[in-house]
Amino acid sequence: MAIDGFVLDLPDTETNVAEFGKDSSGGYETAFPQARVVAISECASHAIVAADVADCWAGEQTLAFSLYEHLNEDMLLTADRGFYSFAAWGQARGSAAHLLWRLQAGVRLDWSSDLADGSWLAVITKPRLRQECKTRLRAAAQAGHDLDPEEAVVVRVVVDYTVPDRRGETIRLITSILDPDDATAEQLARCYHARWEAETGFDQLKTHLRGPGRILRSRTSAATAVAVPVARAGGVPASRLAPRAVARANDHVFRLIGGSSARGLLSLTRGGGTAGLAVFRETCTS
Repeated sequence: MAIDGFVLDLPDTETNVAEFGKDSSGGYETAFPQARVVAISECASHAIVAADVADCWAGEQTLAFSLYEHLNEDMLLTADRGFYSFAAWGQARGSAAHLLWRLQAGVRLDWSSDLADGSWLAVITKPRLRQECKTRLRAAAQAGHDLDPEEAVVVRVVVDYTVPDRRGETIRLITSILDPDDATAEQLARCYHARWEAETGFDQLKTHLRGPGRILRSRTSAATAVAVPVARAGGVPASRLAPRAVARANDHVFRLIGGSSARGLLSLTRGGGTAGLAVFRETCTS
């Protein structure tokens, strides 16, 4: 599984501008208001299993917090460095899913022990703890004692290297899978590489299913709805499903509504109400 975000252009109406806004972070205001979407998808099938939507100024990490409850113990969630925080890691691990995330370069890791496959265990302490508390927690981890996850966590550093053509950028992957017998460092590195499949799935949604150069049809914030096909049986690419949506909006979170059918649908809505019956291609306009 992978978590990532993207933006969708909306019709340039007063209500959409008021609700979602136009991004001007690059110095120029976008031509259309935009909705920011953060989604968890299956890397192999590109199926989106959970997502949240907000205005264009919303942070991806903030939106992601509402999605971690949809994870389960059978999942391995990959994420880029923008999603890590001590709180986010704890929230996602609370679902019992395992994690494989890229870490920001500035996060301190305290060595605990080396492992046979070249990876190593490290301790990450909660920011703003007093120094004596951090020292105590690191010593406890090295002694093999259990830690309070509210204060510190033990992670496994899978790989740590520098990319020369990126001005010395450091790539550091951490995981909650601590035993190399469960997954080797090489296997985990390959899994993280597969995270880019999520980008391909989003490209299918934004360009190929919707049509290039098109925007969503909904002209009010309450009616902003996108039918996103997902396969409830794994291995079916989103592009092969007939994308139809019948949904009742509940807040602004994607809800799976497929019943016992092998096909499920997610409806992206904003502000509640009934989205009604729609075909994805009909939600777009040139």
